[in-house]
Amino acid sequence: MSYGVAVIIGTEFSELERLAKTMHVWAPETSDNLELVERLNNELSGSTRQESGITLYFYDPGEPPEETFLSLLDTVDLHHGPFTNDPPWNFMEVHGLTLTPSVAEALKQLHVCQFHDTSDGFVASR
Repeated sequence: MSYGVAVIIGTEFSELERLAKTMHVWAPETSDNLELVERLNNELSGSTRQESGITLYFYDPGEPPEETFLSLLDTVDLHHGPFTNDPPWNFMEVHGLTLTPSVAEALKQLHVCQFHDTSDGFVASR
């Protein structure tokens, strides 16, 4: 079974609602995203799928995107990794960040072995 999670870096991602209905998404806490979470919680209530929804994180627009991602990575893995999910995530979509050597190295520590670029980020797979 394939199980993915997405991480959105920055506030320019326009497909959050669509993506959150297909996989769990970590997104910056903004007033628009708070409203979306409330609406989706009502729509998805009664759903037992862990593969959908949104978790909001504190977003500092002055922080470099790479630092934002690296500061979130262990928390995302804790919530969606082998200690809390069966199966754990086996791919991660990252939007709003270009793959850098330090990001790749951090993901390799979580047993990621494949990367491919997308138009606005990358996908990391175990």
